Amino acid sequence: MWFMCRLLMFSLMLVCLSVRVDAGYVGSESCRGCHDVAWQAWQSSHHFQSMLPASEESVLGQFDGQGREFHGVTWRMTREESGFVAIHGAGDSSVRLPIRYTFGFSPLQQYLVEQDGGRLQALNIAWDSRPESAGGQRWFHLRENLEADSPFTWDRHLQNWNGRCAECHSTNLNKTFDRDSGVYSTSFSEVNVGCESCHGPAQDHVEAAQKGEYLPLFNAPSTLQWKYTQAPIAVAEGEKSDAHVDMCGGCHSRRSVIGGIAPGADYHDQYDLSLLEAGLYYPDGQIRDEVFVLGSFLQSRMHGAGVTCTDCHDAHSGELKFNDNRLCAQCHSPAKYDVLAHTGHQSGSPGAACVECHMPATTYMLVDDRRDHRFGIPDPALSISHDVPNACNGCHEDKTAEWAAGVLEKEASTDEYALIHIRLQSLDPLVVPQAVNYVNDDDYPVIRRATILAALPMTEETIRVALTQLESGDVLLRQAAARKLGEAPAVVRQMTLTRLAQDPALAVRREAGRGLVDLSGQVSLEDFSQLLPMISNYRETLQPASDMPSVMTELARLDLALDKSEEAIANLQAAIRQEPHYVPALLNLADIHRANGDADSAGKLLERAVEVAPDSGAANHSYGLYLVRQGRTADALFYLQQAMEQGDASPRFAYVYSVALDSVARTSEAVDVLRQASQSWPNQFDLLMLEVIYREKTGLLNGIKTPLRALARVAPQEPQVQQRLRHYRVNF
Repeated sequence: MWFMCRLLMFSLMLVCLSVRVDAGYVGSESCRGCHDVAWQAWQSSHHFQSMLPASEESVLGQFDGQGREFHGVTWRMTREESGFVAIHGAGDSSVRLPIRYTFGFSPLQQYLVEQDGGRLQALNIAWDSRPESAGGQRWFHLRENLEADSPFTWDRHLQNWNGRCAECHSTNLNKTFDRDSGVYSTSFSEVNVGCESCHGPAQDHVEAAQKGEYLPLFNAPSTLQWKYTQAPIAVAEGEKSDAHVDMCGGCHSRRSVIGGIAPGADYHDQYDLSLLEAGLYYPDGQIRDEVFVLGSFLQSRMHGAGVTCTDCHDAHSGELKFNDNRLCAQCHSPAKYDVLAHTGHQSGSPGAACVECHMPATTYMLVDDRRDHRFGIPDPALSISHDVPNACNGCHEDKTAEWAAGVLEKEASTDEYALIHIRLQSLDPLVVPQAVNYVNDDDYPVIRRATILAALPMTEETIRVALTQLESGDVLLRQAAARKLGEAPAVVRQMTLTRLAQDPALAVRREAGRGLVDLSGQVSLEDFSQLLPMISNYRETLQPASDMPSVMTELARLDLALDKSEEAIANLQAAIRQEPHYVPALLNLADIHRANGDADSAGKLLERAVEVAPDSGAANHSYGLYLVRQGRTADALFYLQQAMEQGDASPRFAYVYSVALDSVARTSEAVDVLRQASQSWPNQFDLLMLEVIYREKTGLLNGIKTPLRALARVAPQEPQVQQRLRHYRVNF
């Protein structure tokens, strides 16, 4: 009976999406006969439960017909003869949404509903599948706050299965999206993550087995053996392998798809991995947003030593090999590390668990705890100086970071990566020499070195280190070098990025092509024609995600560079159809209208951008500039000030706002703005020099030596700086 139910569930896949029968894909059921132990383990895994047709077996939520209100909207989850249904709204305005698929199962389960245009949308009303004793067995909304017309509502782009989830929840997915109609024709070979997702198409393998022959599939066996010698940490014997990173990392990482997804293919030919960027990670590399393990793990000493996923996790069930300190004791001697002298906590207490200090959990989707795979060391001193979380206060919430730092007897952070990264994020040019040394040091994790390289300000020293790293054997360093050189002057880009046309990694070739796009008009027509193959290669890497508003906006940039303004407009309009609140598309389309002399259309788009994204510095800044061009400087000041106060603010926003204040005879206010801006972005020549000029203009000379001392550090050879240093007798 159980087996028949399973067959029924898989036959129901035909309800909504087409199941593709591709050459070579035969389905996980074909593997069971020879690999029953692995198959049974897979049945209990998150991979098996990643997505299933909605049925009595797969649905965990309580579809009892009761009305529940979330963010002012009533939802009723009910069971009918036809199946499971979510009813959105009440009365005549209610909408019936048949549940087609379940999505995950623990610690929460989401539900997919079918919409026009071949879309599946993930409801943001989810079932908390944890035990009732842990606060589960309830319906909840995935967002604590949800504004009206938010892009996070269930029917918007950010909840779309086809573009944002499908490739990692089903086997052998073919998304198929038509930009002009906005219609998907998505198909897969198997509804969930099956055997062939990791091992590749198995038809030839199965046919060979039926003949008594053996034809291997792709696999990622353990290539290292860990043994204790004299040291308290085990050492490896054998050859390191990236096979697990390539096999598991594609779905367990924050990345974008750039090429065909194929088991066994190199990661960097399939994906563009996000570096340790602000918003995704804290400055010390701790997880912040959902980044799905790999970027954290690549920072760790474990990865550097050759540890792989299956050293800790069972390959088929995904479960940990041990749920206590025995997991770490495989390589870290308990006599040295599982003792009070190391943990600072009594044996058996929660604080004595290795993972609590070295893998603190962050909760996503309100109930889903994910552990940081950076395997870091708590650093309360960094919390004190830069408000970065630490594991000590994650447990001891009633204590201060100062208390934790005292317990650890560590008054100041020694995390060189974090301290450099923090200064780079504030755009401090004086940290460049120290940052360059970090990038060139092979002892540090490659992903951290690449992150520092990509964050460097554009200077001659930056160009030199980027040129050095173009020769690196590490893909991430070559890619970061290409990204940084993409900001260099045109002649530098033309001379350096073209070297990468034959780089073995698609991710590097892609980055080089990106950096060459806007050389049109800056180099001769003949020279630019020679760059077109690399630019075309870059365009091809965008196609797998061409339903994403960000990618459509980038395609528009390519079109503009190639004088295809109509295509650019079409791509931007498609991006806005896909996500009406996507600010970069609104701003770019406004720029095109302004360039074409249509100020009215530009203004309407900018007004819309500010309306839908009032917390966007870019939107406020662009609208403020529009008002200035319309001669409405007084009106513009509000938006220029708003721009400077948002999370995506930049030194330029502060500079422009200050100039606008000066233009309406509010120069003394501009001085205050510039002084405060220099605290957020230290050692910025333009901000410091403008503050000096405005202090001279207003006679506010009492504080002029502070920006002058900073200018003496930043640009001591500048004549206008030297002159003022002598005039005001500044010692530094």
